[in-house]
Amino acid sequence: MFNFASCPCSGTIINVVAEKKRGKKAAATPEKPKGKLVACGECSGCKKKSCKKCKNCTAQPKKRCVHRKCTDIRRVEEGEDEQKSKPRIKIKLPSEGDSKKKAADEISKEEPARKKARRSLASDEEEMEETFDVEKLKAEETELDGTFDDARNHYTSRGPWYLPPKLASKFKQLAQIVLSNISKADQFDLFDVPVDKTELPEYYEVISNPMDFSTMRSNVDKGKYGKGSDAASKLYEDFLLVFDNCREFNGDAGEVIDEASSLFGMLPTIFAQAVEEVTRQL
Repeated sequence: MFNFASCPCSGTIINVVAEKKRGKKAAATPEKPKGKLVACGECSGCKKKSCKKCKNCTAQPKKRCVHRKCTDIRRVEEGEDEQKSKPRIKIKLPSEGDSKKKAADEISKEEPARKKARRSLASDEEEMEETFDVEKLKAEETELDGTFDDARNHYTSRGPWYLPPKLASKFKQLAQIVLSNISKADQFDLFDVPVDKTELPEYYEVISNPMDFSTMRSNVDKGKYGKGSDAASKLYEDFLLVFDNCREFNGDAGEVIDEASSLFGMLPTIFAQAVEEVTRQL
């Protein structure tokens, strides 16, 4: 048997083998690259939607879908991918003072519109009160100077008649009261019936659109004026036609026009009284 211990070269052989083994081990463990692998996010694999069914999609925590394979995986240093994919945006959060200022600005913008709406509503309510204010209308009637123009201005100053909302369905009843009362005031029956064509044929040569109280009563009974405020407005226009026709035929002076001016001046009060009467009957 050969004795390695007594061999003068045995130490050299063992040392060479050991060196070779150490060299192989060193070559097998190269230096670990820095950074981490990151998907490109641009290739067809990255843009594909997750299937939501594979083992990665259903895993907890959820992993990248097996079907979304990146063809251009890149190695980036720590923090580089985060900086590129999440750009920092500087946002100024509003302070409590800014919020209060903004709220105050919004209120200041809305305030003029609110004031305008309140003024408009108040104006409408005031006009409505004047239209149906019997005492005020009576006072104005007593101050008329007796002329046709003054009576006409008094009648037209508030515009066409209309009905309060609660009397919208009561036009016929209200119109009958108005026509009854104005006819009672017409002591000489100047406007109660149409002008007789045989007695005064020249009237129809001057007046192309005649109107009288009996014709108006018939229109009310037959429903020709319609309903609600629209009907009240048409009734108002026919009264205006009656007295304008009178002036056109008779002129500005004389007993007939004086009587017409007196009746004309009564109409706003008579209408307001009719509104009061029908309202009491509700």
